[in-house]
Amino acid sequence: MNKPSTTTGTDWNALDNSSFRATVREFFETRYPKDLRYPKRRLRWAEIRDWYLTLSQKGWVAPSWPSSTIRSRSPQKSTSCCVPPPRC
Repeated sequence: MNKPSTTTGTDWNALDNSSFRATVREFFETRYPKDLRYPKRRLRWAEIRDWYLTLSQKGWVAPSWPSSTIRSRSPQKSTSCCVPPPRC
């Protein structure tokens, strides 16, 4: 049984890859703070806390994902909004 996300009500498993990527891209393009994009150094917790909590509210904090989900949903290239490709 596919369980919907508790934070969004979206059944992510029901989305095809194209729809999933479009949903994620739209979220990042509209919600990812411009001042956090392309940092020249590793950011500190105080600088990224709000963004981390935004991702957490969506259920998108990767440590809670099963490894099979991370592998199957990894983008093959960076999105246009400066999200680097995952390291696998």
